[in-house]
Amino acid sequence: MVAILVTVVSAAIILILLRKPPEKSLTSANAGSTSGSGGAASPSSREQNSLIEHLNQGNACVRQFQYEQALYHFREAIKLKPEDASIHFKVGRVHGQREDFKNALAAFKTSLELNPKQVEAHYEMARIYQQLHNAEKASNALHKALKINPNHTESLKLQIKLLEQENRYQEALAPLQKLIETLPDPTKYQELLAEYLMKLGDYPKAIASLETLIGLNPQEQLYYLGKVGQAYFDQGEYARAIEQYKRILQEQGTARVDATFIRAIKNQLAAALCNEGVKLYQAHDPRGAIQHYQDALLYDDSNADIHYNLGKALIEAKDSGKAMRHFELALSINANDASCHYELAVLQDQKGLVQEALTHYQKALELEPHNPLACFGLGTLYGVDGNLDKAIQLLSAAIRLDPNYTDAFYNLAVALERKKDINKAIKFYKKVLSLDKNHEKAKSNLAHIQHTQKQGLRR
Repeated sequence: MVAILVTVVSAAIILILLRKPPEKSLTSANAGSTSGSGGAASPSSREQNSLIEHLNQGNACVRQFQYEQALYHFREAIKLKPEDASIHFKVGRVHGQREDFKNALAAFKTSLELNPKQVEAHYEMARIYQQLHNAEKASNALHKALKINPNHTESLKLQIKLLEQENRYQEALAPLQKLIETLPDPTKYQELLAEYLMKLGDYPKAIASLETLIGLNPQEQLYYLGKVGQAYFDQGEYARAIEQYKRILQEQGTARVDATFIRAIKNQLAAALCNEGVKLYQAHDPRGAIQHYQDALLYDDSNADIHYNLGKALIEAKDSGKAMRHFELALSINANDASCHYELAVLQDQKGLVQEALTHYQKALELEPHNPLACFGLGTLYGVDGNLDKAIQLLSAAIRLDPNYTDAFYNLAVALERKKDINKAIKFYKKVLSLDKNHEKAKSNLAHIQHTQKQGLRR
């Protein structure tokens, strides 16, 4: 009876060994014979210890950037526990660090098949797709991650980055706001929110966001006031931008600020003053414009545009001497400003400085060959100087560039009349009158030609 019992038990053991790996535990009856004896650990304990050892070794190798060894240990761990999603995730991370994106994605997919609720796995896949420039798949993976955990910080950051790359700032506002609500220190993203709002043209909200930042970080007040000034500047409220920039300069002694920052603020203040001056100039207030331009030069005297604008305003104020001086200063800063060469040439022409005027007209035309004003100015000067062929050539170019340039038609007609090309002169005088029926000089010259022709016929 005992022999038969032993035989049956042995058969059971054989069946168990045939169906399962040799490391699995024996039946409870046999295991009990050694459990209290203080002998070697059971196979299940050895397996668990081996699993833990491989995981620890793998993690240590990752920290030391020994990725091949890490993969070996994690793969051995998978052999021991293939259903553990977290180990497949570790393999995916290692492949990702080695930029083996194909195997990384395969490992993450396996991990998600075992546990679809892994936010980090979805995020890591999104990060890889982003590096592979596959925005659609990256967005899909992020959508899954955020569906599981709407507050997952890294997924929100990556989603914002992807949307920014496609200039989809409006869509980025929602995850950005969520991130601000989630992070313990949202300063960086509060500032980014203000930046996006400015790009979207929502300046009031951008300014409100910046004012929130001032409340959160009073030690950075001057920096954020600079941003507020920029917001006003970008929406064309130059007077309010000027207020912000002047406030910064007044309060700079109350905080440690970088000299580069102050230099930038002065440049921005100068630009705001200049732009406010342009508004006054366009509103036919040259005196107000001049004051703003002069104030702007106090903060940035190396800005050619400010000198140029001041020169234009001084012309309107009938102060051509100072205007010439500022055009010359502008050209000393930027010698290739065609408009400045033209304006200086006009003033020199008016003062009888023919050679100087010719030089600047020629330079203006060299820089802007299709400028009808420069063609007209130079052509007219050649005509006055008696070089009728060059005058006709340049005045003809001016009307080709601007078919409604009345003064160019008139001067061309005069040059043709002086060259005794009467029929063409008559044609262009008539063109002048078609553009301006009250052009007295054209009327007078045309009448004189026609009268002379009639007198000739009578003779």
